[in-house]
Amino acid sequence: MKILIIDDDHETCNVLEQYLKLQGYYPTSVYDGKRGIDEIKSNHYDRVILDMSMPKASGIDVLNEIKDAVPEKPEKIVVYSAVPFSKEDENLIMSKGASALLSKKVGFPQLVQALV
Repeated sequence: MKILIIDDDHETCNVLEQYLKLQGYYPTSVYDGKRGIDEIKSNHYDRVILDMSMPKASGIDVLNEIKDAVPEKPEKIVVYSAVPFSKEDENLIMSKGASALLSKKVGFPQLVQALV
């Protein structure tokens, strides 16, 4: 399974990539929302792990672009963010196509569970 990680925190990406590789997945990381949009448009990914607060394009911008302009959408988009969300934020994110919303406080096993 090909997984795209879109997160501006390089350390999070590196550790998460290593963990996913050990689980048998094929992760790729990009470090801003704009690059994430470009990557999704040019390559097929089965899943996306998406941060919300990033430079150049926010997580909402990425979700909007996937929803509106990507013909071959990832099967699941898991929002994985340190930012706390209100119930309205959660509803908006889920309505834009996210399949799960997780805090970065949860462990990687729970994140992988949301991906499968």
